[in-house]
This record gives sequence, C-alpha cells and structure tokens, in this order.
Amino acid sequence: TLKISKNEIYVYAKKIDVIEDSRKVYNLGVKDQEKKMYKEAISNYDKVMSEDKKYYDLAQDKKEECIKDMYDYYIE
Repeated sequence: TLKISKNEIYVYAKKIDVIEDSRKVYNLGVKDQEKKMYKEAISNYDKVMSEDKKYYDLAQDKKEECIKDMYDYYIE
C-alpha cells in the first residue's frame, strides 16, 4: 500500500490548482489573441506559470506570435 501523508496530498493538490489556473489563463490568452486583443493576450500569456512546463513553453511561443501579429496588424 502507498503511504502518503495528508500534507503530501495537500501539496500535490496545491500544485494541481496552480497548473489548472495556469492553463485557464493560457486559454484566455488564446481567445484574446483570436479576437485581436493582443495586449490582453500577452498579459495572460505572462501569467502562465513556469511550473507548468508544457503550457509555459507554448505561452512563450504564442506571446512571440502575438507580438508579431500585433505589429503586422497595427504597423503594416
């Protein structure tokens, strides 16, 4: 049988909460970017937590894409 303390379960649950929140703001960023709300999208991508390695890297890529799209939309 596994022997996991209540404290360890609490710590894991908190980590899961952080990841869930991180993914929610990533998805908000994607929606904002689709609506050409670039400033809001970048702000949301900045809120993706580095502990969420997969989505953090995606957010950094989407942020760069967003900056390029914003430049193209407003400057060109």
